Amino acid sequence: MKTKNYFVKWRYLREGRITQCFLYVGDIKTPAGTGIARTYYKDKADKDTGRKISLRYAMKGLDIPKDEREGLWEEYRTMTKKPRW
Repeated sequence: MKTKNYFVKWRYLREGRITQCFLYVGDIKTPAGTGIARTYYKDKADKDTGRKISLRYAMKGLDIPKDEREGLWEEYRTMTKKPRW
């Protein structure tokens, strides 16, 4: 997923039921923020929920202005043809 100033990439690890989110700022090749979401072993794994949680954690440590955070969430919501919420 790409916005004006940010690039977001997710990685899924099935064996650990983990979703990792990497948040890149500008053209820098190292992630500025990372977030991890883990599924409880009794729960059903859901990519959408894992993406939301890991993106929230990736943005948590960064000082991103509110309008840019809203832009990231809006871009996530409209990422595919199927509306996310």
